[in-house]
Parts: sequence; C-alpha cells; structure tokens
Amino acid sequence: MSTVLWVLLFIVLGLIALVWSIVIIAIILLAIPIRYRFSAKYGGEEGTQLFVKASYLFGLVGIVSEHKDGEMQTKIRVAWRTLKNKDKPAAEKKAKVAVNAENFNISVTPDIVNITPADTAPEEKKKEPLREKLARYKEKYENIKAIANDIWTYPDRKLITSLTLRALKSMWRAIRPKHIKITGTIGLSDPANTAYIMAIYAIVAEFLQVQRWVRIAANFEAPVIQVNAYVKGSCSILRLLLPIIWLTIKRPIRKLIKILLFRKGRKK
Repeated sequence: MSTVLWVLLFIVLGLIALVWSIVIIAIILLAIPIRYRFSAKYGGEEGTQLFVKASYLFGLVGIVSEHKDGEMQTKIRVAWRTLKNKDKPAAEKKAKVAVNAENFNISVTPDIVNITPADTAPEEKKKEPLREKLARYKEKYENIKAIANDIWTYPDRKLITSLTLRALKSMWRAIRPKHIKITGTIGLSDPANTAYIMAIYAIVAEFLQVQRWVRIAANFEAPVIQVNAYVKGSCSILRLLLPIIWLTIKRPIRKLIKILLFRKGRKK
C-alpha cells in the first residue's frame, strides 16, 4: 500500500511541476518583447513606399511587409524557414475570357463579368425591404443606446472612467514607440501659400512640442510634397495584458460587466 501512495505522490508532484513549468515558460514567452519598425515615404520619383517589420524571440520569428513599385511583398520567417507572398500587379490579375456571344448572355459591371447560357436568365438578388432594414438598424441602435444608458446611470461611472483611462495609459506606455522621426518638404505653386502653411506648422509644432520628432522644410521654387516617416519600438504581450487583468479584477468593473451580461441574457 505504501508503494502505491509513493507512486501517486510522485505522479502528483510531477503534474504540479509540469503545470508550473508551463506557466513559467508562458510568462517568459509573453514577457519577451516584440520589436517593430515602420517606415513610409510619399512623393518623389520613387512614389509611395511602405515598409513594416516585426520580430519576436530575438529574431527567430518575424514578418516583413514591403510595398514598392505598386506591389506588396510579405515574408514570414520561422527559425530558418521563410515563406514569401508576392502580390501580382492589378493588370495581371484580370483574366481574359473569350466566348461565343450567340450562345451566352453576357452582363458586364465595373468589377464582375457574368456569363450565363442563353436559355437561362441570371438570378436576381433579392433586395431586403426597406421596412425590415430600418427595423434592423433600429434594433441595433436601441441595443447601443441601452448599453450606453446602463454605463451612464451606473453609480460608480466616474471611478470606472478613471480606472479605464489609467489602464489605457499603461497600455500606451507599453506600446509607444521609442523613436519617431518625420521629415518632409512642402512647396505650393504660390510661394505665399507655402509661407502660410509653414507658419501654421510652426505654431502647431510649438504648441504640441514635436520639433524633435517632426521637421518640415519649405520649397519656394517648385510645387512638391514629400514626407518620410520612421517609427521604431518594442512591446511585450505581458505588459499589454497586465492592465487589462488589473482592470477586470476591480470590483466596479466586475459589477458593470455582470449588469451588462445580465441585461443581454434577460433580453434573450
């Protein structure tokens, strides 16, 4: 009998160790930051360009998406394996269809070509009656209005607002970029209008204190608009989840969630 108890004890201890190992590994994986980088370019001879890159687990997992020359290229990397997805230009995506017009009925729309045999007529899509559509929209509006009324009439709405703003602030601190740089050149056909735009930019930049991130130069010789943007940062899933968990365990939030769920269940 003692042998059986010892075996059961080892099994229980092994399961506990396994569960804690899984929890610790999950926390470590969630705490590892996801590094992201974004750059965009508008104007100039090369046209509009976009570049987005995100990496995880110190580069073992990553995704790179780039828009250049009218094409979007996406690469997904998992360890040593890379998957590529290249979109074809819009002109190559259009299929050419050759048919005999005497044997088929052809209807052409800006995006769709419908071809049906001559002896069968195309099925017409049934339109939803206006009264039913209005009733459906009215029901959605009433649901949103009821939810807003429950939140507005809740006694602790000020406390809930304060807690929600605090959680959103924490989430923003977790995902906010560490480096932002926006440069550009603006030139209009009339130099006076260019000077007017630059004066507005100087006032707004001074008010928002963004001179170190945003730098716009004026071109009084030729009409041109060029903008370059670069954003770089990192965030961890754990830092995003902690404010949500902290918010949901607060008693006023839990009571409000119960009220909303009870109202929805009572309606059903």
